[in-house]
Amino acid sequence: MNKSDPKSYFKDESDGGFTITTVADAEPIIEANKKAYNEWGDKKTFGKMGDAVRVASIPVLVWQNWVAENPTIAKQNTIEGRKLLKAKLEDPANKYFLTAPVKI
Repeated sequence: MNKSDPKSYFKDESDGGFTITTVADAEPIIEANKKAYNEWGDKKTFGKMGDAVRVASIPVLVWQNWVAENPTIAKQNTIEGRKLLKAKLEDPANKYFLTAPVKI
């Protein structure tokens, strides 16, 4: 298990209920994304063209939150799902999830 893997903590509450909190360190993913983005180089290099080019890496808890907000985002075989993901990745708040300086 690496440090970016999610960990869940269980806490008994005084009212008889409980709380589960899940945390993960996204810093290793973000740092790797920044490095990949900055080292991208020429877009015409072999392996950087076509449909199967990695352009982002999203921490698992962020992805789970996005899916909880709108489950359609997980349906990448649909136009709506692709539009939702594109909008998230084009949001400046999510710029560190990008691994390549390409138009999505």
